[in-house]
Amino acid sequence: MVREYSYEKDGNKFLTPHFQVWEFRSFSDDENRLTTDKILIDDNLPNILEKIFEKLNCSIIRISSGYRSDDFDEVIGGFLGYHSKGMAADIMCYDKDNNLIDSKQVCIEAEDLGVLGIG
Repeated sequence: MVREYSYEKDGNKFLTPHFQVWEFRSFSDDENRLTTDKILIDDNLPNILEKIFEKLNCSIIRISSGYRSDDFDEVIGGFLGYHSKGMAADIMCYDKDNNLIDSKQVCIEAEDLGVLGIG
């Protein structure tokens, strides 16, 4: 089920032990200006990220792109796909020494967990 959150009202709410609503926000530039207060998040997405977190024994997972408002998705050349539905996230995973985990390893582990739509 996809739920709608408010960045202002719900931003600090924990969805899982390691992920908060604000991390899935739609932002437009390096200054993290919001494109909308609304954040859509599928209930399954934070749980999937939590499983990846555990499987890779991460220190942190940074969400570089979560929910994208329709306007923002179109501006960056998107096609109103899973990001605009709150069902996708681009992530960077870090190990316990805060080193970036190779994206190939992240993809392999995510596939082993049954995650679909890995790009």
